[in-house]
Amino acid sequence: MSDQLRIGSSIYINYIMLGMINLIIALHMGFLTKQFDTDAAAASALISAIGIGKLIALSFAGKLSDNLGRRPMLITACFLYVVFLVAIPFAPTYTVAFMFALLAGMGNSILDTSSYPALIEVFRKRSSSATVLVKAFMSVGSTILPLMITFFMARDMFYGYTFFIMAAIFLFNAIHLFTLKFPEANVLEEVP
Repeated sequence: MSDQLRIGSSIYINYIMLGMINLIIALHMGFLTKQFDTDAAAASALISAIGIGKLIALSFAGKLSDNLGRRPMLITACFLYVVFLVAIPFAPTYTVAFMFALLAGMGNSILDTSSYPALIEVFRKRSSSATVLVKAFMSVGSTILPLMITFFMARDMFYGYTFFIMAAIFLFNAIHLFTLKFPEANVLEEVP
């Protein structure tokens, strides 16, 4: 398989996972309210924390992607998601979980600001199609997650297994990204 297809596949796998992350807090609300001894409104604020983290990272993620390269930033996003996904089921307090949710939001911005340009640079002749597919793969993830949760709940298994499987996929994908050679970033000169 060419590097072009391997890069595209890795990016799309990340977006399948992102489609799952976008729902994971809401679909585990019952478990999280019990874990943090709080109500649904407070647990819902974890979703807001992801949004806040995304807004914080937007201020610097694109510049880092242009300066450091797409691959290091994609790998960074994967590792931020791994930390979030492993930490939430073990978070001892709501405040700790909130901090990890901020990290997930930052991972989201870093993922977006490195993935879209990478897809454009890798698939130069089909860049529009390549970037539109991101949304399709996110939809795939949001379809898979409820099925995973149903599987674990039907067997009275720990809710965190869903998080851990996703963390493992992000980790393997980060390792895979280390092996790939990305094209030079296509950064335009700033107009004075």
